[in-house]
Amino acid sequence: MSQLKVNSIVPSGGLPAGASGGGIIQVVQKIDSSTSTSTSTSYTNTGLIPLNLSITPTSSSNKILMIVHMQLECAAGSNTGSIIFARNPAGTPTYFGNSGTASGIGAGNNANGVSKFFLSQGYSGLNGQTTSHLGIDSPATTSETTYGVHWGTNAGTIYYNRGGNGFVGASSIILMEISG
Repeated sequence: MSQLKVNSIVPSGGLPAGASGGGIIQVVQKIDSSTSTSTSTSYTNTGLIPLNLSITPTSSSNKILMIVHMQLECAAGSNTGSIIFARNPAGTPTYFGNSGTASGIGAGNNANGVSKFFLSQGYSGLNGQTTSHLGIDSPATTSETTYGVHWGTNAGTIYYNRGGNGFVGASSIILMEISG
């Protein structure tokens, strides 16, 4: 069986003006079925969930596409919560996706996160939500880089991978290195 391995294929006339790579170099995935809760109103280094994963880019000009699928719930009166994508989530994070930079990220309804999840006013039980989001980061490195999700709430308790009546779910994270 023959194999052809190349770093990239470029048309003989070159790439069109303004075009860049775009090919997928590598893909890593993690599925997490652990459960946790948080009452944190901070979206920085607290409230970290175990949904994190590392990738080592092959070129500093490449980008990382992060795709997250999460099972989340809120409890009690009109709670809201948010998730935020972070590079280096356990250290000094760099936020990306809809959150842009760390400025403007705050608690509750003022959070400028990738996703918000809500509990309707007047509902006193648990309210679950499955949420899927993606964001692109430019880490500008060939060193191993960790990505993850921060979360927080405006008040009360939020739940990760669990809900009422004993339901336990699973969440996942996928990282793709995209040629720059």
